[in-house]
Amino acid sequence: MVKGVILRQFHSLILLLFMLDTFANSTDIQPLRQLRPRLVHLYNWAQRTPDYNVIWDLCCDHGLLGLHLHQATTAYGTHVHLVDQVEPIVDKLQTQYAHRQDGNLSICLTPAEHIRLAKQAKQLFIIAGVGGETVASIIQSILPAIQALPPSPHQQIDMLISPNKHVFSLRRALQAMPFTLIEEEFVSDKGRHHEHMFLRYQPAAPTPPSEVGDALWLPATQDKRIYIDKLIKHYGALSQYSPTAFNQQALAAYQALKHKLFGE
Repeated sequence: MVKGVILRQFHSLILLLFMLDTFANSTDIQPLRQLRPRLVHLYNWAQRTPDYNVIWDLCCDHGLLGLHLHQATTAYGTHVHLVDQVEPIVDKLQTQYAHRQDGNLSICLTPAEHIRLAKQAKQLFIIAGVGGETVASIIQSILPAIQALPPSPHQQIDMLISPNKHVFSLRRALQAMPFTLIEEEFVSDKGRHHEHMFLRYQPAAPTPPSEVGDALWLPATQDKRIYIDKLIKHYGALSQYSPTAFNQQALAAYQALKHKLFGE
C-alpha cells in the first residue's frame, strides 16, 4: 500500500514537472516584457491612429515596441516591420520571436535606404534609442522613397522619434525637411529625459519643430530645469573647447529657454 502511494506521488510529480516544462516552453502563452515609460509613450501615440497599414520600427534593437504594436493591431491587419542593420540583433530577434512571425510581422536585416514603401497607405515610422544625428540621417535616407510615392488621398506618412542625445542637431536638420510637427512632449524614464516628436510628411508648407521646442516645456518642472541645465553645461564646455558657431548658437538658445521658463 505504501509503495502504491509513493508510486502515485511519483507519477504526479513527473506530470507536474512535464506541465511546468510545457508551460515554460510554450511560445503561444509567453507574454511580452513590459515597455518602459519612454516606449509606453510612443506606443500610446501610435495607438491614436490604430488603422495604420504599415508600421516600421527602425533601429528596433529588442523589438519590444514593434511586437507590442503587432499584438495590438492584429484586428486591423497592420503589417509591422522590425528593421535593423545589425546582423546579430536581427538574428536574435528572428530566433527569439520566430513563433510570432505571421503574415503581419516581418523581421528585416536592411539599411533604412533600402526599405520598400507601400503605396496608397497610412504608414508609421518609429525611430528611438539612437542619437539625433543618426535619427536625421535615417530620415534623410528614407525621404527620397517617400517623395517618390505617387500622390494619393489614402496616403499618410507619420514619424515618432525619440533621440537619446544631439536633439538640437536633429531639430536643425528637421527644419530643412518637409515634415510638420503634430505634437511634442517631454518624457522622463528612470532619471533620463527625452524629447519626443510626432511628425507628419507634408511637402506643401510644412511647419517643422523649432530649434529648442515649444509645447513640450509646459508646464515648467524641476526635471525640465535639470535637463536644460545639463544641455547648457554640455554646450558651454563645447563652446570653450570648440567655439564653433553651432555650439555657441545651441548654448545661447538653451540659456534663453531657461530664462524664458524660469526667469534665470
